[in-house]
Amino acid sequence: MEQRILSGLERYHMSRLIQLSCLLSGLILSANLAAAETEIVQPAAGLLLAQVEDGEGDAAGDATASGEASLSLGGDAAADADAEAEAAPPPPEPEAAPAPVATEADNAPAEEAAPAADETPWYKNWTTEWHGYVRAPAGFSIARRPDPNDPDGDDKIQSTYLARHLVDSGYDTFAFTRLQETEWAEILLTAKHDHIAATVALMGSYYQFVGAGNPNGSVSPGLGFLTLDTDFNLGSIRPNIALTMGAFLKVFGGFGIYDTYMFQRSHLMGEQVELTLPISDGFKLTLTQGFGLNKNGLFATPAYGNDDGNNDNDTISANLSHYVAAVMNVGGKADIGVYYNSSWTNDPSHIEVGATPAAFEDVQDARMRVIGADVHLRLPRFGHLWAAFSHIAVTNGGFLSGGIEVLHSPNGGANLATNYLPTSATQSGAVNAVAWLYENSLQGLMGGDKGNAFPDLTFEIFGMMASSKGDDVPDGAEDSMMQIKGGADVAFWPTSWMAMMLRYDGVNLDEAGKIKVITPRLIFTSHFLSSEQLWFQVSKYIYDDDIKDGSGMADGPDALVFKMQAVMSF
Repeated sequence: MEQRILSGLERYHMSRLIQLSCLLSGLILSANLAAAETEIVQPAAGLLLAQVEDGEGDAAGDATASGEASLSLGGDAAADADAEAEAAPPPPEPEAAPAPVATEADNAPAEEAAPAADETPWYKNWTTEWHGYVRAPAGFSIARRPDPNDPDGDDKIQSTYLARHLVDSGYDTFAFTRLQETEWAEILLTAKHDHIAATVALMGSYYQFVGAGNPNGSVSPGLGFLTLDTDFNLGSIRPNIALTMGAFLKVFGGFGIYDTYMFQRSHLMGEQVELTLPISDGFKLTLTQGFGLNKNGLFATPAYGNDDGNNDNDTISANLSHYVAAVMNVGGKADIGVYYNSSWTNDPSHIEVGATPAAFEDVQDARMRVIGADVHLRLPRFGHLWAAFSHIAVTNGGFLSGGIEVLHSPNGGANLATNYLPTSATQSGAVNAVAWLYENSLQGLMGGDKGNAFPDLTFEIFGMMASSKGDDVPDGAEDSMMQIKGGADVAFWPTSWMAMMLRYDGVNLDEAGKIKVITPRLIFTSHFLSSEQLWFQVSKYIYDDDIKDGSGMADGPDALVFKMQAVMSF
């Protein structure tokens, strides 16, 4: 009964959210049409359209003084201006100027004259820009193992690809430390005009030319979306509203150290409305609402037993998600945010996937809800502190693969249940997670500006904990799990273009065992805080016996990994 009531409430709130989106989009179009009728051209809002892995973007654009004056001039003010012009004495007539001497240009046909700059049609004033991200790692591990053809013989030194025999290299597991991440590249192309922007993103996770072909590694195009935005007057403030539609991503609670998300990274085709309210010089409130669907599953394949030979979308099913968020910026020194999202499905295609058909009632009961809050503090000398908490409730998570990525679970509720509720018969339960990050530098502690004096010392302290409890757990099985990981790094910058870093990571996977990793790294870059880096590192892994015995890898995981990596955002 409780599930049915919640379902009814969610449908009611969803209808309200969709009505709100339609109303807000109408407001945007009306404002833009009104501006066109009065021939008002305003600069495009400073909306960050290319959302890369960090996920955070600027909100509203600032209106120019001329734009404000144009909007405020009208009605009685215009009539008064005309009356004053009529009452004013006529200006003195200028003295007659000498007649100009005729030239060949004067006799040229009128159609050959260059058009005036201010007569350029509005639809020709488009600009283009492009952004991107490149990550190119190469590494290998060293281990002493028996000859595969002589298991009882002496151990010999062997080298393997870096991610093959490591516990912390899986992006979709809590153990992921990002020390041994794999390749990734994306290019975002944007065409922009005043308050209009269209973006297409080309994305891929595997460099085909330097390895065996991997058709699953290419996602091209990965995203495509259109944004309309406008500024408008609201009393004494000038808010901005932006409507986005298409295939886009939105990140809340991104944790770059571990490359994961405390609240969400959306994988949706849908809409988003973002309203930015500059309440005063020291306060800015950003409200976000979004709704969309994820095309869950695989294209028709014989493996699922329902390929009719037409290569259509037999096994594609839809998962629906909506989200809301509110973030308050206080004086540029603090950001306080609250977040909520929900995912569900009513698609009967889910019952066809898998060896045993599922009951449609179980599909309809599938839900994943995320609620959380975080705070960023950036203060002089104090540095940057971030802390976040999220609560995730999932019911029948196996039917929710896709939509919202959270806590190292890119495949939605199905991945989350596997990671945190492994003993639940129905893949149902709850997860509570906290994350923290503190970063500063020696120059910052002394009151200076970070990156303006060398040598310098930077350091970070970070961590994450997830406590989970499963429902419908068989007798004798553990119904709860506590996983925690954390670490610190310190980097010495003798110059602005080179650093020597030392990092420590510890991972406790509850009953599965513990890992410790010590990683020295040599970093080269063009200048401090630049977006590009080249680095060389060595990681020494220390495992307890539970990890060695339960890793599922022949003779245990690797203990020494060498890696070099290029990374850049632009």
